[in-house]
Amino acid sequence: MTTFDTISEQVGDNSSVKQGKVHFLDAGEPNEPKEGFRIKKAANKAFKILASIALGLGFAAGATAAVLTFTATSTVALPIATTVAIVCAVVLAVLLTLKVWEKISPHLPNSLRLTGNYIQSAVLGLASAVALGIIFPIDCAKSNPKPEEIDPKQPLRLAIHGFLGSSSNWIYHLYRFKEAGLKNFASINLGNWCHSIDDYADKVHKMVVQYKKGMVQAKLIKEEDTLHVQFVCHSMGGLVARHYNQKYAKKDGVIVDDICTLGTPLNRTKVAVFAWWSKAGREMFEKEFTDNQRRRAATENEETRHYYIASKCDYVIRPLTSATDGNTPKKRTKVYWLDATGHVSYLFSDKAADKLIAYLKKRNQENG
Repeated sequence: MTTFDTISEQVGDNSSVKQGKVHFLDAGEPNEPKEGFRIKKAANKAFKILASIALGLGFAAGATAAVLTFTATSTVALPIATTVAIVCAVVLAVLLTLKVWEKISPHLPNSLRLTGNYIQSAVLGLASAVALGIIFPIDCAKSNPKPEEIDPKQPLRLAIHGFLGSSSNWIYHLYRFKEAGLKNFASINLGNWCHSIDDYADKVHKMVVQYKKGMVQAKLIKEEDTLHVQFVCHSMGGLVARHYNQKYAKKDGVIVDDICTLGTPLNRTKVAVFAWWSKAGREMFEKEFTDNQRRRAATENEETRHYYIASKCDYVIRPLTSATDGNTPKKRTKVYWLDATGHVSYLFSDKAADKLIAYLKKRNQENG
């Protein structure tokens, strides 16, 4: 792990990402999990299958069109075969372009690479949004561990989704966490999109209290014991976790060990102006709410550590630095920047999952 006194990188909006004496996790950490199902591995297999289909079908259609042309056969098969051949050629060209881009992008000048990364993040973001729409009916909260199933040797871990989201958003990350041996993960459905962040924090409060009460009844902990909690949050979920930590944690008998965020507008986002119809949307746009949280974050809850994962191609967090500007003490804050991940794509990012797993495992070791 490396400590930088001052770090400045060029990002998508041509502003500088500046972090003062923030700990950055190095990209090549040896304890990142490598086995099991991975989105990237599945994408590579899909690439090979699609490329093979496009190549084979395109070759057959092209050969058919050539034969029909040279034999001067007048038939509707000729334009059909020609069209199929052209479509297959375009698909194959796109697939090959993506593969070539993957290989050469690390070696390109920063400005050119950033432009390509924005295009890539937009494409992957659209695919991620489609995937979320498909899995939306799935309620991951139904698979939450019961209080008596919680391992008291590890903290209770709660995954909080973002604005317009649901517990289904965490389906891939929860799979990865379980595969990595991280226990006690539960997710929550915040419900009505028009409510305030305070309303959502109250739901988290009730859920945590219910877990602690159930663990006491199961004699896993004593009533006077402190319950340790870790939050993993996407977007608005990070503000909900921070609000819970500031308003409820102490009176709940809870220590929030960590708040890990994926693209959270810690210092507001201008894009939230489009969510003016929601109380939470207005709170993410107006400075008053986040400024109040940031003032309190500078001095309160000294036990809490913060891990901010941000992206240089996040089209929802504006300015980009808002995703790391939580005003938390630098000695208790770590930051990691992703290169080509869109706001929705955090939820299907292998790199984001790897970093979260490595961080949470390391915190387990530190806390004994």
